[in-house]
Amino acid sequence: MPFPLRVEFGARPSLLLLLLLRRDTYALFNGEPVRSSSDVPGVTGSLFSLYEDSDVHNCISGDEKIAPHCTGGLISPGIFLTAAHCLQEEITGKDARAFARLRVALGRKITYQNDDGSCAGRALGTDDNIYKVRAAFWPKDFKAFEAERDGIFIAMDHLDYAVLYLDTCATSATLGNDRPMIAGAAFADYDNARGGGPGFATSFWGYGENEMGDSNYDGIARFATYTFTRVTSRSGAAGKKKMWIDCHWLPDSASTWQHSEGLAAAKDTLRMVATPNLMCAASNPMTIRLCAQITTRTDCLNAMKTTKAPIQSFCEWKRGECNVNQNVGGGNGVVTLPAPGGGDSGGAYWVKKGSTYVHVGIIMGGSELYPRWAIVSKTDYMQNWLLAALDRDTCISGSSLDYFDAFDGQASNLHPHATTDFVGGLA
Repeated sequence: MPFPLRVEFGARPSLLLLLLLRRDTYALFNGEPVRSSSDVPGVTGSLFSLYEDSDVHNCISGDEKIAPHCTGGLISPGIFLTAAHCLQEEITGKDARAFARLRVALGRKITYQNDDGSCAGRALGTDDNIYKVRAAFWPKDFKAFEAERDGIFIAMDHLDYAVLYLDTCATSATLGNDRPMIAGAAFADYDNARGGGPGFATSFWGYGENEMGDSNYDGIARFATYTFTRVTSRSGAAGKKKMWIDCHWLPDSASTWQHSEGLAAAKDTLRMVATPNLMCAASNPMTIRLCAQITTRTDCLNAMKTTKAPIQSFCEWKRGECNVNQNVGGGNGVVTLPAPGGGDSGGAYWVKKGSTYVHVGIIMGGSELYPRWAIVSKTDYMQNWLLAALDRDTCISGSSLDYFDAFDGQASNLHPHATTDFVGGLA
């Protein structure tokens, strides 16, 4: 099936819910650095750009190292799935060929350097698991929006999904025995994330800065296990069945948002409908004290500190109050469980089944609702849109449905059927 010819640009720069996972900031907290590229599955990777001033022989772009701005994962040999907000510079640039500078690195410890941190001294290509992008598309209804609830400003992205078509199919050398799949609407594991449930465990590899920020940026992939415990579900415990976009529970009587209702209904703070396409993982246990809850200077400055020199507190005492120190750790404040940051935006959450990696969600933002939450866009919700994307992947020789785990063709009430609503551009 040919690519759609329609190209639309002009969306305003993306903002995310409260935590602001900008594409140029911090990365995975409380994750373990991988030891080598062999620890990173070939289905997961990072997104970066090679600009005109990039010096590939020295791994430098401008006056900085070539480094990723987002993460993502394959859903087929030819499609890399990430967050649409990761493409904001390309979208707002109003240049249909702006995507030509995008590159996808797969299964690498460090995006554009050798495992030991040295530079290869040459341009990297498919033999190094670096792939060019030939096209990028996102849902027609993707849009940044703003809202306000109880005096709290909310900025977020609606339907934050994007597919990047690789210029060359991912090779067997890249993938090895790893096989990517997508969670469909009947994927049963999501039910474990229901309120009062056991939790939904997933694996995540993210790229970006460490807790120290730019000055100590090593660019090494980090691994973490995330457990999701909030999602809209019919089988949740009483009072924990319906979830709003900021991860807080709604009354069981709340209705669930329908795609046909549009963005206005999804962000309505008066009616407040449950979101069907997001799930949340806590960044702290429910017993933690965040910076704003600490009342003494001593406790504030010792609440949480960086693990490497110079040792700094994630909280600061100013004008008799404890606040998040915006100059440490990207301004995240107290984070004790795995939690994402800007370099991780668009990253894939996986359920591993043997050599198969089932893509279940995309990190798109976070909520400062106590005790702070990572917010993920579920893939099952967009199964029909993703199926249409796979139908356009020339790297697939069989049926596109072969790349789904539990696709449900009867799931029509919550899952949008506007499968041809693609917006984007060719590289």
